[in-house]
Amino acid sequence: HAGLNSAQRIIYPYFYKFMATINDGFIVVSEYSKQDLINVAGVNDSKIQVIHNGIDLRSFTNIAHVLKQANKYIFACVGHLTIEKGHVYLINAIASLKDHEFECWIIGDGGLRGVLEQQVIDNSDEKKIIFLGHRHDINVLLQQVDSVILPSINENLPISILEALAFKKPVIASD
Repeated sequence: HAGLNSAQRIIYPYFYKFMATINDGFIVVSEYSKQDLINVAGVNDSKIQVIHNGIDLRSFTNIAHVLKQANKYIFACVGHLTIEKGHVYLINAIASLKDHEFECWIIGDGGLRGVLEQQVIDNSDEKKIIFLGHRHDINVLLQQVDSVILPSINENLPISILEALAFKKPVIASD
């Protein structure tokens, strides 16, 4: 509930309590989400089932090797461009790394794209930060990067981290 405004923080617990009375239960992706539902909305823990996100590792094999530029370190940030994903903080952090040679690929799309692109222009980082938009070839792109960054301010168990780890890529993530 970290990303909710004050009105939503008041309304959401009542919404969840109501939903608990009319359905059989809730499915969440982490123990943290389960505890949040219990603490914030008072949902009985017997009505909450944790089913962790997962990926099919077979889809990460037999992909043609892709060569990348050897002289550049490439970070990737994969996710929907929304406030809770923390792209604003990533772009600010990159602005402080003017003397380092690297690229950061922002893979995904969403309502904040225009704002984030303007932030990159304002920071004069157009050569360091590249917006790739929504892609269907994430597996190919992840092979080309050196590490994956996830600066989210609110996240449970992100698929992007599972995919990065499937390719044995180091992950830099917010707490």
